[in-house]
Amino acid sequence: MAATNINRVVMTGNLTADPELRSLPSGMSVCSLRIACNTRRKNASTGEWEDKPNYFNVTVWGAQGENAARFLAKGRPVAIDLRHAHWLWIRDLSGPDPWHLLPIGIIITMFLTQRMTPQTGMDPAQQKMMNFMMPVFLGVISWNLAAGLCLYWAESTLIGIVQQVFLNRSSLGQEMREMMEKRARKNKK
Repeated sequence: MAATNINRVVMTGNLTADPELRSLPSGMSVCSLRIACNTRRKNASTGEWEDKPNYFNVTVWGAQGENAARFLAKGRPVAIDLRHAHWLWIRDLSGPDPWHLLPIGIIITMFLTQRMTPQTGMDPAQQKMMNFMMPVFLGVISWNLAAGLCLYWAESTLIGIVQQVFLNRSSLGQEMREMMEKRARKNKK
């Protein structure tokens, strides 16, 4: 008989703080909960049973998050049934990337995007400045953003790079490059 994989966490505990509800720019509700679950252990030196608290951060999305914020409060007992979804090195998509790999990825992909995208009618000095400043600026902005947003941003930028590669190799892309070169020659005169 084959073993079945189960990705499920069930915990009961008490809220250590009131739920924090916020909304993403897309309108999606996100509720952050902090839960304390006690582990009962026998003290080796005294022989007495002691409760040792374990603290967990839990993120609840959408309508469930709105309901959690509406009905729960600090000190209330809660029971949670969830799936653990870690993303390689990122344990919490609502917190910043602990190793800042995603913001660095954003900087690198923005450098590539700036290099690949035709920028017609732009002063060459301004274009050089934008090729450097835009990726750095976006990297600074994303440095402490939620890892989920950085993951979304980096992924969409990678998709944009792939689209730009195909566009640049198409007849339309070559036509746009010729028009850009023609305008640049015209502006030099």
